[in-house]
Amino acid sequence: MLLFFCLENMNTISQLHHLAQQAINQQDYVKGHGHCVEIIQQDPQHADSYFLLAMINVELGQINKAIQLIDKALEFASNDEYYAHLCKCYALTGKMTEALDCAARVRIDNINKPLTLDTLGVALSRVGSHQKALAYFDKALKLDSSNAAFYYNYGVSSKFCRSVCPSPKRF
Repeated sequence: MLLFFCLENMNTISQLHHLAQQAINQQDYVKGHGHCVEIIQQDPQHADSYFLLAMINVELGQINKAIQLIDKALEFASNDEYYAHLCKCYALTGKMTEALDCAARVRIDNINKPLTLDTLGVALSRVGSHQKALAYFDKALKLDSSNAAFYYNYGVSSKFCRSVCPSPKRF
């Protein structure tokens, strides 16, 4: 009986997590928030629920609250995407040292999501580390050459570095 309850609870959390992601992707932050809170009530250590709440707060311009929520998520799970968004939040608040510290915790070789790479690149660019940002943009472009924003971000950092793009075909 206990095993059935645990499996049912896990299934409910999984379903709520999926619903929270869907709601947030549809910009229904009230519904997404509700699903995340419900998950946390059932599993107070569900890291991704704290992270999703942070993403809602970023969208609402509550960056300091987002930082607190990502920190909470990181208490339960180390995740490169969490660090990427924490880096972004610190960059948005002008906390250069903290942003650079977050970026240093992430190994570029371990990231295979182009959007996560771009997020880190933009955050680094925002705090003036354009040369470091180029490596993230470059890998994002290698993984997804169809995203125009990645080219733009690469170009902006290249201009700030006064570097020549490695391939004229890139643009």
